Amino acid sequence: MHTASIRLTGALFKLYYADPQSLPETMWKTAHDLGINLDLLLFAIIALEIIIAGVMVLSARLARPVAIGLLT
Repeated sequence: MHTASIRLTGALFKLYYADPQSLPETMWKTAHDLGINLDLLLFAIIALEIIIAGVMVLSARLARPVAIGLLT
C-alpha cells in the first residue's frame, strides 16, 4: 500500500503542475528531439502511474508483484 500511495502522490503532483519539465531531463529532451508532444507524453505517463497505483490498491494479489517490478 505504501508504494501505491507514493506512486499516486507523484502522479497527482505531476497532474496538478502539468509541466513536462517535471519529467526526468533525459526523457523530455529525448522526446523533444524526436518530435513527441511533451504534454501528451506527460499525460500518458500520469495515466500509466494512476493505473499502476489503482492496480496495487484494488488487487491484493497483484500488489506485491507490481511493487517488486517497480522497485527493481
